[in-house]
Amino acid sequence: MRKTIVVLAILSIAILSAGIIKDQIIKSVITVIATQVTGSPVHIDGFSLGVFNKSVRISGFKMYNPKGFPKAILVDLPKINVRYDLGALLKKKLHLVSVEIEIKEIGLEKNKEGKLNVDELKVVKQGRQQAGKPSKQVPMQLDLLTLSMGRIVLKDYSSAGEPIVKVYDINIRKSYKNITSVQQLAALILAEPMKAAGIQGAEIYGAAMLTGVAVLPVAVALTLMGRDSVQQDFIATFDNT
Repeated sequence: MRKTIVVLAILSIAILSAGIIKDQIIKSVITVIATQVTGSPVHIDGFSLGVFNKSVRISGFKMYNPKGFPKAILVDLPKINVRYDLGALLKKKLHLVSVEIEIKEIGLEKNKEGKLNVDELKVVKQGRQQAGKPSKQVPMQLDLLTLSMGRIVLKDYSSAGEPIVKVYDINIRKSYKNITSVQQLAALILAEPMKAAGIQGAEIYGAAMLTGVAVLPVAVALTLMGRDSVQQDFIATFDNT
């Protein structure tokens, strides 16, 4: 009996350790991909992958300012809940059934030259440089995205003296369907709260619309230009991405 208990204990520890190692590896991969897509440092506090319930939970996702801006948090996402298609993963395709993202705060900064930190992200620069041209993307199929948007804090250093600080309390929840690239997802997370807050003149809007064929379908352009609704469809097929 004692040997059985010892064996079970060893097996339990081994399974638990394997799960922890697996989660740490995937967490590192997601961090690298997010950093490559945005061009800014990304940190994740916690990551948990459920195989049997086909779910992923990410906590404490933070993206920091791009190069040329003070080291500060640009996007703070306390919770990300994902339901994925295991069969698609086994076929080496990324099919996410649903993603729920809680946006606590977006920290916008305008420097002395009048440039916004979001406009210096890699996803925006690529849209600016490759307008009308095909661009390399990380393909996926996301059926349903739900964004819970908290607030935006804008610090404007473009004028002399102390920075002008504006706080936009958004506090709305919106859903979107049929998202087909990681770049598209990143643009939505940033642009939609800014649109909801009524912030104008950001290059991220123009970059998103200019790269509409490769990154964001036409429906996104309508959204970014001001059409508001509870749900938007971004129609593109996974295989053609």
